[in-house]
Amino acid sequence: MKKQKIHILEYLLHPYVISLLIAIGVIFLLPNYFSKYQLVEDFDKNFTTVNNKFFYEDIDGDGFSERVILFDNLNYGNNASYHIYKANGDVVDQFNLDTKFPKSKIAWFQDANFNGTKEIYILTKSNDSIFLNIQEHIDFKRPIEKKIFVDKITGYQGNYEFIYGRDRKIAGVNYDTDYVHFTVSANYGGNPRKNIDTTLKMMKS
Repeated sequence: MKKQKIHILEYLLHPYVISLLIAIGVIFLLPNYFSKYQLVEDFDKNFTTVNNKFFYEDIDGDGFSERVILFDNLNYGNNASYHIYKANGDVVDQFNLDTKFPKSKIAWFQDANFNGTKEIYILTKSNDSIFLNIQEHIDFKRPIEKKIFVDKITGYQGNYEFIYGRDRKIAGVNYDTDYVHFTVSANYGGNPRKNIDTTLKMMKS
């Protein structure tokens, strides 16, 4: 019996056992820093379709991301529209453009005028023309809107389509400036197939 107690004592005093007991004690004594985070399914199920695009961005600089949903408005001639939701899920408003999305719906956000509020940049089309739509929501009132003609599209079998984006970095370009950079390309070897450098100068003026 005495020998068995010695074996138990040797086991309890083993460095691995002592390390485990200390680790358990430390875990229980640690404060719970993560209880404030909670995963909440707060999106609008009416907009969760393959044709709609969701973007999350801190537009007003308050440290919380707003949600922007791009969609084709069936009640507005299939023109481009978007919803803005605040971080707490409240709807800000729906905003309707007078042109249409290409097949790819993309928005990007940039504070090009350095006033603390990021503008929303969306490219749309009207027949064979591409437009850059700039929407700035100051305190989420009605937006300050600009629509700038970018270029013409070469048609293909009666359709006018293009793709655009900002994923590929342009050599020597800093995106955090008062210049706005993006790329536009038409399919099937059509025009334009270039970086829209002319638009950058128009944006700054």
